[in-house]
Amino acid sequence: MEVIGETPPDVSQSQNLHRIQWRPFAYDWFGEPTDTPPAYALYWTDEGLYFLSVTSFGNTAASLVEETPRFQAGLWKEEVSELFLLRSDGSYLEFHFSAPNLWWGASFSSYRIQEEEWADLQVATKCRTANGQIFGQLFLPTSTLRAVGLSRDLPLRAQVCCIGGGRYFSSGVPEGGFREPPDFHREMLFYEISFHATVAG
Repeated sequence: MEVIGETPPDVSQSQNLHRIQWRPFAYDWFGEPTDTPPAYALYWTDEGLYFLSVTSFGNTAASLVEETPRFQAGLWKEEVSELFLLRSDGSYLEFHFSAPNLWWGASFSSYRIQEEEWADLQVATKCRTANGQIFGQLFLPTSTLRAVGLSRDLPLRAQVCCIGGGRYFSSGVPEGGFREPPDFHREMLFYEISFHATVAG
């Protein structure tokens, strides 16, 4: 799982959108391609972790929105982007972001065993639309990451997922997809994090 070790371009500025190192989902959970695939990008600096997403689901006619983040459970029932971070002991953390400003987070001790929701964590969100797509960002400051036991120095594996338009996407899905129903909590979907510099261009 590639993570950029620099601050991302500001997603709220349309002239920056092409400069973000987007990673499109090549196909959905069942291995089917899509004409306009959702995409994601991860940036992690000394300031914190930036989880960026772009989708063509939902209200793409909305204008630029920068509202106060609002914690809400059950985002997975509609359109949502998800980030999983797996520790070496098998415990993991899950974050959801749904544009323009909805988010959710929780810790899990093991497969689907939820420990705690984090409604009081400090996060920040940004969102704008362009060319019929929604570009969003969930930012987790370093102080927030420390509060939930995360740092760049830990050996972590990650997975990014997206639900929208009745379809399921995961960065861990192999070519050809799966036949069984979607389950983003499976450990085989997580890949080791590696840090890279932004590619100029």
